[in-house]
Amino acid sequence: MNPYIEKLRDRARLCRTRGEMQKRFPSEYREIHRRGLTFLFDHMQRKRRQKYTVEELRQIAGRYMSRTDFKNGDDSSAYMAAWRRGLIDEICPPSRQGKHLHEAAQ
Repeated sequence: MNPYIEKLRDRARLCRTRGEMQKRFPSEYREIHRRGLTFLFDHMQRKRRQKYTVEELRQIAGRYMSRTDFKNGDDSSAYMAAWRRGLIDEICPPSRQGKHLHEAAQ
C-alpha cells in the first residue's frame, strides 16, 4: 500500500472520533476526505444526539424573540429539527410569526 495512505491510517488509528482527528490532524483529516478514504474512520465512534422531543423544542423556541433569532441562534439544530418535523408554526407563538421586533413590542 502507498506509504502516504499508511501514514493517514496510522494517524486515524490514534483517534477515537472524527472530531478528535479533525482537531489533532486537520490536514490529514481533509486529505482523507479529499481522496475518498473515509473507510479509515470505520473504527471511530459516532456521536449521535437523541431526537428532540416536542416539549424540548417548545422550550428552546421560547428563549427567542423571533423565528430568525431561533434559526440563527445557538440552537439552530433545534430549529432545523422543528422545521423538518413541521412543528415551526406550533412551537413559535403567533406573536413571533413574521412580526418585526418594533411591532411586537407595541
